[in-house]
Amino acid sequence: MGKETTRIIAKLDKVTGEEMVDLVFRIHGRLVEETPVDTGWARNNWLPSVGKPITEPAGEPGKPEPGVAPRGLGEVGAAPSILAAPVHITNNVPYIQRLNAGSSSKAPAGFVERIVQEEVNRSNKRRLDDS
Repeated sequence: MGKETTRIIAKLDKVTGEEMVDLVFRIHGRLVEETPVDTGWARNNWLPSVGKPITEPAGEPGKPEPGVAPRGLGEVGAAPSILAAPVHITNNVPYIQRLNAGSSSKAPAGFVERIVQEEVNRSNKRRLDDS
């Protein structure tokens, strides 16, 4: 592989990685913003991570553990190559599936999937607009 090819690959990795980080931050922000709130536990449990998903909820109802999501976002932003490992945004509160199924009048059914799809579409549109 020549120097020019190596340079192009490095630039593509950089641009793609930056877009991935931006996408994760946008999806996380919207999930937090649009999750229906009663106690705030579900909203506080959108937990980003790199490599492995977080499998337990942070805190408990009425006692959220606020530092987990910011640490995860820091991990996403600081990953040397965000493309080398899977990125996860999990929510492990026992009732998150019911919320996403429409159990709250504060958010429509499928709000999680809608948010992810809208943000992926936004990334794709930006790429096309920049070409």
